[in-house]
Amino acid sequence: MRSVSFTCGPFAEAQTRIEDFGTALYFSQLYFETIMDLNTLLEKLELARESEDKDRVKALEEQICFIEKICSLDNFDEQPFSDN
Repeated sequence: MRSVSFTCGPFAEAQTRIEDFGTALYFSQLYFETIMDLNTLLEKLELARESEDKDRVKALEEQICFIEKICSLDNFDEQPFSDN
């Protein structure tokens, strides 16, 4: 099957907008999954603190710090689909 790509006309703009929408939807899903993972890690951290497992607490805090840095708003300044 051959891919049709429009370079001008009304369908070119529609194609671009559909691709931008798909990209935004994909990144939204990735962000949602990352936030859900963060919530799971926070719950595990609380359990590790209750059980006083210092090694586990340290490992979980490092993972949480990593995810929080990824999800910081500074990383969302320049998105490839933010033209609209």
